[in-house]
Amino acid sequence: MVNINEAKCLDYPRFIMSALLLIFSSVCTCYAIIEQKTSFWHVMPGWAALLLFIAVLFWLGVMEGLQVALVELKRQDPETYKHSHPHAYKLGQMAAKRDNVERFLMGRQMFVVFIVFFAAKLTTIHSESEDDFLFPVPDWFRSIFLETGILACVLVVILAQLMPQIVAAKHPVAFLEFWIMKPGYYACIFLESTGITHITWVISHCLAKMFGMHEDDHKNSGLYEKCLNEEMSIKIGSKKLFRQETEDSAFSDEPILKDKKGRLIRQDTAESEFLEQPIDKSKYSKLYLPN
Repeated sequence: MVNINEAKCLDYPRFIMSALLLIFSSVCTCYAIIEQKTSFWHVMPGWAALLLFIAVLFWLGVMEGLQVALVELKRQDPETYKHSHPHAYKLGQMAAKRDNVERFLMGRQMFVVFIVFFAAKLTTIHSESEDDFLFPVPDWFRSIFLETGILACVLVVILAQLMPQIVAAKHPVAFLEFWIMKPGYYACIFLESTGITHITWVISHCLAKMFGMHEDDHKNSGLYEKCLNEEMSIKIGSKKLFRQETEDSAFSDEPILKDKKGRLIRQDTAESEFLEQPIDKSKYSKLYLPN
């Protein structure tokens, strides 16, 4: 991901090139829709078709961003945004229940495919002659870029797919806080509940059996919560090996403890951020098992 504040010299020409291409694609596509030079139904006026196209782009952006935001939300502690972003918290908790994530993905995929095909019908440009467009169009340009929909594809991908995905990846909580996200989520759940994609469950089960895949239950083990709330230890037979801090540990700031015989109970490394005085790295202490 390119950080705008840290963009390099080679990024700026690409920014300009991409912006010009987006402007060119937007102008050509909107002109073709308004003048009814696309494969869309001519019964609908051009201005109405343009408004419909904008609505399609908006709904496609909701579907694309919603998926990324729900995935990124799992990396954050729900308690940190429970009160500041209540809508995002409730939506995240609902999506985490049972098989709601899989159901949402099925319904969302149906929406995305339908919207993309519908947008293709709205934006596929048909020009009968070189002078029958906003500018003179050679035959090769019309065949490659207009009639195939490649030109309109730039507009759809940048504004309705990539942009919402990037925003949702960087700001998942704020993205899910928008009021439209909840109706979008339940629309996907409703579409899946109709049973259109229900055979997917059977095919997925057969495919997993065919390749010997087993369901992972690591996410239900509760190890993450235990590591945060309890003293982590390793039991070897009837003895207990006390924990040993590493440079990435974020445990307590207690001093190094020794038993009566002078052996270390807990060993901190020199890189530990909690020690005020650095430890001489040339001296290494062994960790013994207390009797």
